[in-house]
Amino acid sequence: MNLRRLLAPLMLLSFALLGANANAAVIVIINNDMAGVGFNDTTPKTPEGGNPGTTLGAQRLYLFQAVAREWGALLKSNLIIRIIASFDSLPCSSGSGVLGEAGPTSFITLVPTPPSGHANTFYAEALAESLLGADGNSGAADIQASFNSSIDNGCIAAGTRFYYGVNPATPIPSGTFGLYPTVLHELGHGLGFLTLVCTDASGCGSGQPQGSLSSAGIPDIWTYFLASSTNTGLLWKDMTNAQRAAGVTSDPNLVWLGANVTADLATFAPTSAGTNGGHMRMFAPATVQPGSSVSHFSSAAVSPNLLMEPVLQSGVFNNTDLTYSLLKDIGWQVRPRDTIFADSFDAI
Repeated sequence: MNLRRLLAPLMLLSFALLGANANAAVIVIINNDMAGVGFNDTTPKTPEGGNPGTTLGAQRLYLFQAVAREWGALLKSNLIIRIIASFDSLPCSSGSGVLGEAGPTSFITLVPTPPSGHANTFYAEALAESLLGADGNSGAADIQASFNSSIDNGCIAAGTRFYYGVNPATPIPSGTFGLYPTVLHELGHGLGFLTLVCTDASGCGSGQPQGSLSSAGIPDIWTYFLASSTNTGLLWKDMTNAQRAAGVTSDPNLVWLGANVTADLATFAPTSAGTNGGHMRMFAPATVQPGSSVSHFSSAAVSPNLLMEPVLQSGVFNNTDLTYSLLKDIGWQVRPRDTIFADSFDAI
């Protein structure tokens, strides 16, 4: 097996293994918090919204496991998907803050190419392993995730906190931020909902692949489905760096051409506000938002709101909507979905 890899550093600590349904992907949560903090916080907490944990840490872990079961029930993989997760003090100030962030620990391209993949193309670790049917990183984590512990200390506004409910039928209380949809969103990025193309003109160089990929000239799988209506007929993988850079700020002209997303527009983006020419618009505001531009659906999709918009809306809880469709486009093998998971995440 010949692998090219773009790596991100990580550290492995303790494990929490999830039960898995037959034929569903097995997901493992790796608790990367120290004693007494994050998932190990022993602060007493009253159960809420179907989350039975009686400490802050226990509710956090239960919720992460519930989200992991949801993604696992939707995806097929013969390889365990490992997520290394922690609660950390992330940027936060009065009125705004980072709720969480996640992404693949590495991207790899496989030679020979799996039957359902593309040659000389980078895939997020978990997706690459599912396509190959073999472990590409010697059992290390495939996704790394960090969520903001300061939210529960009222860093955005006095009295605000995360809501730890896992039942979509229970409304998210006023003055709280739903952690369930936040984790669902961020793990979507870890599963491959992002591009390696740089969007930061002052940093890595807008329009070009990042890091070691720049000199290698290897596209990532996202660039097979992105197009800008200002460059008719060209996919991002075939554009120059300058053409891709122009597309980063080209809203409403940056669109997703994947067949599965396009087929599901009528269900999940029925209004024309979030589409252009029959295709889903991607987030490409005139002012670049590093970490958000390109790697999200357009925020113009308002009826209904979508899980992978750049700002999570209160009406979203556990519906993976077009995220599921996009993961199919980029190569994930999937199981039939139950969009409301009324069976408490049991086998579909």
